[in-house]
Amino acid sequence: MPVADTGRVTAPDMRRLLRRSGPYGAAVLAPAAATLLVGTLPRSLWLPSGVLVYLLSVLAVATAAGRGPGIAASLVSFLAFDFFFTEPRFTFTISDPNEWAALLAYLVVASVASQLAAGQRSRVIEIAAREREARILHDLTDLLAGGPLADALPAVAERLRLELDAEAVAIVIQEDGVHASADAGSAEARAAVREAATGPASVLGEGTPASADRSGMAGRWVRVRPPHRLPGRRPGRGVARVPIRRGEEQIGQLHVLWPPEADLAGGQARLLDTASDQLAVAAERERLRAGAVEAELLRRSSELKSTLLDAVSHDLRTPLASIIAAAGSLRLGDVEWNPEDRQEFLATIEHEANRLNRIVGNLLDLSRIQGGTLVPAKDWHDPGLLLEATVARLMPLAADHRLRVELPGDLPPVLVDPVEIDQVVANLVENAVKYTPHGGDVTVSADVADGELRVWVDDTGPGLPPDVIPRLFEPFYRAGAPRGTRGSGLGLAVARGLVIAHGGRIWAQNREGGGARFSFAIPTPPPPTDAAQ
Repeated sequence: MPVADTGRVTAPDMRRLLRRSGPYGAAVLAPAAATLLVGTLPRSLWLPSGVLVYLLSVLAVATAAGRGPGIAASLVSFLAFDFFFTEPRFTFTISDPNEWAALLAYLVVASVASQLAAGQRSRVIEIAAREREARILHDLTDLLAGGPLADALPAVAERLRLELDAEAVAIVIQEDGVHASADAGSAEARAAVREAATGPASVLGEGTPASADRSGMAGRWVRVRPPHRLPGRRPGRGVARVPIRRGEEQIGQLHVLWPPEADLAGGQARLLDTASDQLAVAAERERLRAGAVEAELLRRSSELKSTLLDAVSHDLRTPLASIIAAAGSLRLGDVEWNPEDRQEFLATIEHEANRLNRIVGNLLDLSRIQGGTLVPAKDWHDPGLLLEATVARLMPLAADHRLRVELPGDLPPVLVDPVEIDQVVANLVENAVKYTPHGGDVTVSADVADGELRVWVDDTGPGLPPDVIPRLFEPFYRAGAPRGTRGSGLGLAVARGLVIAHGGRIWAQNREGGGARFSFAIPTPPPPTDAAQ
């Protein structure tokens, strides 16, 4: 049907016209196309169907190009219909008053309809822009929250480059405690964006901040032209600079290299404003995180110093006081000590000196372990002889306990540092003796299996509370020592460090029959033929 043919004048047709002739060119071409179409209709359909054809062309222009071109199309279509299809034809004179009324009504309807269509178009565009900004904001938040700022910036720069269809994006953040930068794009584009300090730029000024009763406004672009164009720079190519601010302080810049035909629209300004705000928040979060880490390090350092001072003031001064008292007693000239008293004083001096030597040795070992300078001097040794020698040396320490070694008779040689293994076993045995009642048993056993030297130190003490087991090997940690026992809380920490230096593992558990078991395992390769013999 003739009227159905008017459907050929559609929004896609108008968009093609806009690309070729511009919005106001389409405001002329669309009524012209409608005029040709109405001219093919029978004369009797000019007024009813022609008005519809023109109205459709006006709506198409308003939908595709906006309010201004839509109103212009209304006026052009009004004049075209008057000139070509009202009597007398080919003049702007109208002889029939009814046609005047119809045309004026058409003009009002066309103008209102074009404004409504243009307003709807604007709302659709605004909704799409807001949805895009919300999506990008979500993406940037995810990228910046994923880890350190320096690791996240390359992904943020590439995301912005793709979203803005820019040639290159560079981000530079410089602030106390936070220094990070990244860029994205081709090598030539990245080099060009790094010339932003001297090249042409559009600087995004600060917009209006949001408040409780109004929404924020994006900043406006200000074109900055240099005194001369950079060599090798394509005409029209420039860099948009967006400041990254924390309050009133600028802490960085976001640079965007646009192609020559780019138009810095308001949506891009709003997007870059949002991106700069997110980068500022991420920089602040990074600064706070660095401050928190530094504060935690200072707290731990202070705690370690206090704990070390407590250990030194108590655990070192106690044996020193005993040594000084015993030596002072021996030097008294007005007291005649019998041989038994002298031997007791000398034994006290020797015992406390050995204790002092163990504490100092543990402190030095812990310092070497924490400093990463501990390297085991491994060699092939008989584990049975090594453990028996260690236990024999510790017999005076366990004089009130039954200390024994239970070893299989066919242990193969193992690759270990004998001094460090001796220290590990000594610390475990000393800990077991300390927590085992007088007359209790402390047993050292071992085997070699699956490429590991495995050693157990069992005691018949009260066992381990479950809540203290995870902290047993921490420096200076002491789990409710029995009354009368003394210690610095270093022995198990040093043992753990020496075992880890061998590439092994150490753990503690309660025995089924009562008491505690401390175990460690150290990997060792099969012995060579000459060592096995």
